[in-house]
Amino acid sequence: MAELTGNEQQLNTAIEELHTNEQQIRARITEAEERSRAAEHAHLTAKIEAELRAEHEDQRIAEFASLRSDLDTAAERRAEKIQTLNAGIDKLRVSDQEQHSVIASVEAALHTQQEAKISAQKR
Repeated sequence: MAELTGNEQQLNTAIEELHTNEQQIRARITEAEERSRAAEHAHLTAKIEAELRAEHEDQRIAEFASLRSDLDTAAERRAEKIQTLNAGIDKLRVSDQEQHSVIASVEAALHTQQEAKISAQKR
């Protein structure tokens, strides 16, 4: 009977050791799962942040492209306006030259008439 009691004690001791080992293993598994969840959370957070940064950069690129297009259009309008104004200035210069020519012709004709009148008065 003493032998049975000794075996029973050995078995109980072995069972207790197995329970202790099981608890330690379960604790390590729990810790590993927590580390895994934390790592997965960190990974997902980094992924979301990267996606948001990329989305923000794409949005900024689109804004810059739109701004560039608007500025190009405004520059084209200014260039067209400058061209129109220069054409108007050229027309005014031609008109001014024509008017100076007409004035010179009229002045010459007036001078000729005045000379003819003076000449006729002297006779």
